[in-house]
Amino acid sequence: MSKISVVIITKNEAKHIRNCLGSVRWVDEIIVVDSGSTDETVEIAKSMGAHVFYHKWKGYAQQRKFAIQQASSEWILVIDADEVVTSELKKEIQSRVGKEVCNGYYINRLNHFLRHQVKHCGWYPDKILRLFRKDKVKLPAVSIHEGFIVEGEIKNLHGFLLHFSYDSLQEYFEKMNRYTSLEVQDKLKRISNRSIKWYDLIFHPFSRFIRMYFVKEGYKDGVIGLTVCIVSTIYLFVLYAKMWEYQRINSTGN
Repeated sequence: MSKISVVIITKNEAKHIRNCLGSVRWVDEIIVVDSGSTDETVEIAKSMGAHVFYHKWKGYAQQRKFAIQQASSEWILVIDADEVVTSELKKEIQSRVGKEVCNGYYINRLNHFLRHQVKHCGWYPDKILRLFRKDKVKLPAVSIHEGFIVEGEIKNLHGFLLHFSYDSLQEYFEKMNRYTSLEVQDKLKRISNRSIKWYDLIFHPFSRFIRMYFVKEGYKDGVIGLTVCIVSTIYLFVLYAKMWEYQRINSTGN
């Protein structure tokens, strides 16, 4: 197997980082880039053998880029502090990476909400590009929800990456406020900066709920599925409301 570096960006992830790092101790190198944790994140990471770097927060894409630059291996596996590599995914990576002609792999992510698996709502399987050759990747310049652009052939892995995203509704809404504020300008650029109307605040969130709950069968996840669909709808309403607010303020100069 070719050498692999895991890269993780952190800030105040003490409650997650131990399980995360414990699931990747089999790789050749673990890079943790911290942006100023005030809890025990850094101490835990160092005690588990990670190479820890401090990098002032400049946005998700820039943090990821800096972390990848610190890695010395040919292959990079990017994970978040609240994610865990399953034993099945570990074995698959070990048996395939470096033995196939490709430059990257998609990984199936199994998301958890309020500590419950979400098998519908469009959240499963959550196919993400997180494993690639270091010299074949580029990162788009976005504020949030950054992805990776890999040159050449990309194949699929079948093992799962477990994602423990939100342990409580309070945590969800705190992150929602931060994420939607970061996403405003990126979203406006994607829709060519067209003017946001009152009906956008109704149509887009409502459409998301219909798609997640009925088309993507969120109802099959019971109360958790209903909750995921409702909070995702609220997220999109808040995002469009902030986009409308941003345009209003900047058009009046206030």
